[in-house]
Amino acid sequence: MSITQENNSINGNGGADFIPAPKQLQLWDQPGIDPTMRLKAAMREALHVCVLSREKVVSDMNALALIEGMTCGGKGQKVTEALLDKWCAAGSTAYIIPARFIPLFCKVVGSALPLKALAGPVGAEVITAEDLRLLSWARVELARRRLERDALKLAREVGINE
Repeated sequence: MSITQENNSINGNGGADFIPAPKQLQLWDQPGIDPTMRLKAAMREALHVCVLSREKVVSDMNALALIEGMTCGGKGQKVTEALLDKWCAAGSTAYIIPARFIPLFCKVVGSALPLKALAGPVGAEVITAEDLRLLSWARVELARRRLERDALKLAREVGINE
């Protein structure tokens, strides 16, 4: 017995009302423009899967911030575990990681989830360096095929290669 569109439809009327199974959204995929809750959820998830302790994350963030000449609060203050916890806590809406610290956090924990949380609502996507190379190759390949097609068309028009 084969499965048909009709068997998959909600009301069995031949698939006219076919509705695909819903995709489970991650916390950082939720709709809306305000990024606060998505960003905090993505940061929590990134910390959860990170192999580093929170203490090590804070230490590495401060070391990288020092190299970059960044301070927290403008008075030479450093990121603390308590501050990191507030940046990640859903209920702590008064504390949001400064935008300039997001790439630093992502670098230290080895995750682009916070960047993805910010990019999604505006229709953008964060991709890996490997994906970027693949996209660049695809663009070059499409241009090559277009030029090859145009060259063949011109060759036929001038009587070459019929």
